[in-house]
Amino acid sequence: MTEPQQLGASLARLVGGLTSSSAKMIDLLARWEEVVGESLAAHSRPVRIDGAVLIVEVDDPRWATQMKFSRSAIHDAVATICNVVVDRIEVKVGRLR
Repeated sequence: MTEPQQLGASLARLVGGLTSSSAKMIDLLARWEEVVGESLAAHSRPVRIDGAVLIVEVDDPRWATQMKFSRSAIHDAVATICNVVVDRIEVKVGRLR
C-alpha cells in the first residue's frame, strides 16, 4: 500500500509533466466556446494540435460546413484568445466524446 501524498505535490508532478502542446490544448478546450461561439461549440470540440494543425471534430456534416466557412475567424480567435498559432484547421465528422 502506498502512502498518501499531498495534493499539491501530485498537482506539481502532473503540471510539470505537461508538454507545451498539452498545455495549449487544455487552454483551448477550456476556452473553446469563447473561440467559436456557443452554437458551434455545442457541436464541436478540438481534438488535438498536431504540429501546426488543429484537428477539430464535429457531430454532423452541417457543422463541418459551418466550421469550414468560419475557419479564418476561428484561426484568428485561436491565436488571439489562446495564443496558439496554427497553420491549418482540419475538420472531421464523428461522435463527440
